[in-house]
Amino acid sequence: MKRKIFNFSRRYERALRGHLKEGPKASFRAARGLGSQALAVGLQTLDLAKVHERVLVAHVLPDCLPRRREALVRQAGIFFAAAITPIEDTSPGAHEASARLKLFVETLSQRTVELAASNMELSLEITQRKAVEKRLKDSERHYS
Repeated sequence: MKRKIFNFSRRYERALRGHLKEGPKASFRAARGLGSQALAVGLQTLDLAKVHERVLVAHVLPDCLPRRREALVRQAGIFFAAAITPIEDTSPGAHEASARLKLFVETLSQRTVELAASNMELSLEITQRKAVEKRLKDSERHYS
């Protein structure tokens, strides 16, 4: 098992380096393929996260210029997210979490629409009150 993980780590490092060299427009096919390989080896999301961290910290970042590190870490994080997709797709908890997230997004969208309507009503009411206040001040000036 350790040999399989070691070989997988080397493949992950090569793929990650290649992805980082290609830049932001790089394809995520290799990452997804690695996710499937990780699944075949028996790795879970946390195991893959450990491999990713080890490769990034020990092998990729030391060769990187300090001013490019933040961008590389961000791009490597996107690569990792693509790599765990096959693992997460097979997890029963992932489907449940996805359904809950979808419901949450729908609820949030509905409340956002309601809030926007409420804000428009309040804005209209404020405008009307200011107009009434101005007429009242004009009337006070006229009769004093």
